[in-house]
Amino acid sequence: MKEDRLNKMQSMIWDLARQFLIEASMEIAPEFGLITVTNIKLASDMSYLDIYVSSMKNKETLCKELAKFDYGIIKRMNGVVQLRKTPRIRFRYDEEWEVSQNITSLINSLDIPKDTE
Repeated sequence: MKEDRLNKMQSMIWDLARQFLIEASMEIAPEFGLITVTNIKLASDMSYLDIYVSSMKNKETLCKELAKFDYGIIKRMNGVVQLRKTPRIRFRYDEEWEVSQNITSLINSLDIPKDTE
C-alpha cells in the first residue's frame, strides 16, 4: 500500500479508535482512570493494527481489558472505511509516553533559581 494512503487510513482509524475508546472507557474508568490513545500503527499489508494506550492506574491489565472492545472498533471502522482486509487489533501499553511524562514532571519539579541582573 502506498505510504500516503496508509497515513490517511491511519489518521481516519486513529480518530475512530479514539472516539470509540473514549465511549467504551466509561465502563472501565474507575479501574484505570484516564485512558489515552497515544499512537496507532497500521501494518502496510493491513494485517495488524497496533493501538498504543496509556492509563493512570493498572497498566498491567489495561491492554487485556481493552481487547474486549476490539470488535466494536472493527465494526465502527467497517461502517466508515471500506477495507479489503480487516486488520487484527492489538493493544500495546505505551511505555515511552509514561517515561516522557515522568521526565516532564521531574523537570517541572526542579528548583532553578531565577537569574537576577
